[in-house]
Amino acid sequence: MKLGLTAFVTATMLSLAGCAGGSCKPQPVALLNTAFHHSEMPIVHTTMNGVRIDTLIDTGGQYSTVSPRVASRLNLPVAADKSVTFGGVGGTMFTSVATVHRYQLGASQGRKILLPVLGLSTQKLPDGHELGGIIGNDILRYYDIDMDLPAQQVFLINTMGCRSVVPWGGPLHPVSFGMADDGAPVVPLTLDGKTLTAIVDTGAGLSTMSSYLFRASGFAGEDLPVIGHAHLVGIGDEPVTAPVYRFNSLTIGGVIWHHPVIAVGGAYSGNIAAHMILGDNFTSRHELYISNATHQLFVR
Repeated sequence: MKLGLTAFVTATMLSLAGCAGGSCKPQPVALLNTAFHHSEMPIVHTTMNGVRIDTLIDTGGQYSTVSPRVASRLNLPVAADKSVTFGGVGGTMFTSVATVHRYQLGASQGRKILLPVLGLSTQKLPDGHELGGIIGNDILRYYDIDMDLPAQQVFLINTMGCRSVVPWGGPLHPVSFGMADDGAPVVPLTLDGKTLTAIVDTGAGLSTMSSYLFRASGFAGEDLPVIGHAHLVGIGDEPVTAPVYRFNSLTIGGVIWHHPVIAVGGAYSGNIAAHMILGDNFTSRHELYISNATHQLFVR
């Protein structure tokens, strides 16, 4: 049967006094140092049943997962009568579900967490090993996320009860976002003068656009340089080879990305509303604050 996964339960939720009527000072619940220096992927150390696991923070993923290798290593009990359906660039697939008795993120921990067992053999770590798991929106939605990959740090932040947040000093250019069906933030942006929407997806190595959006927005009729081809591999078994274009500029939240590189192609599942993905070649360049409390994105 298809499973509705149990929500991640935090053991240390910080209370914020006096923030409901105005701005809040975000209170960190967990500081997660990235596991590899100079990596564009937000890979952090989590703890499953007392064992440290390298895990990817995936703002574009609906569910948190554990790899088959880690599930076997930790001897996690698997529910044979439960399954989860995943969809992505390469199609769809079904997978079984395991139980992690103790799951810890910094100072926050949950017990008896249900995690789909999902192998992402193409997602290799910088040391050549397989990725141990993913932290998806079933966990991330309970926090604000301050992701500063240039500084090799990710903060999970409690803003419970806040009507507004001010993450940084200085000029702020918040972007209000909606959410796709899988919980991923969908943000407005401008690409070469055209207003589009895109999913902020830290689980995607390269920013991409569907062929449909490329044609519908008029880019197909422009003289954009093709600088190569990318092999897009995600959920599912079918890799997609897509041309990679160099655009002129992308603007989001007061930040301009000059000469952005975006792959065009791939089949997107129906729950992806934007048909465009901002991947790690954007998110690794900037500090991002994703406020799930106020549905705002800050970029600097």
